[in-house]
Amino acid sequence: MAPGGDQKILGINAVRSALTNDPANVTLLELSGERGDKRAKELETLARNGGVAVVRVGRRELDQHGRGHQGAVAHYRSAEPLTEAALLTEL
Repeated sequence: MAPGGDQKILGINAVRSALTNDPANVTLLELSGERGDKRAKELETLARNGGVAVVRVGRRELDQHGRGHQGAVAHYRSAEPLTEAALLTEL
């Protein structure tokens, strides 16, 4: 995936971390329509509180993102890369 593009974060713990630590860069949360447990509800609450759209989808849709999603996929906007000059300016 190109830097600055949309990346996917798969799995309950990884998605929770993104929603907790950087919700401004999470653009969408896809949750399995089959998951209604405490962990899925926690992710949904974190997303909604962070202003992140939440959609319930089927397992097939989630499987298209890769294995190990555990019923949760976050779409994440990664940072644009800095040039060497820009990085030195930041120091």
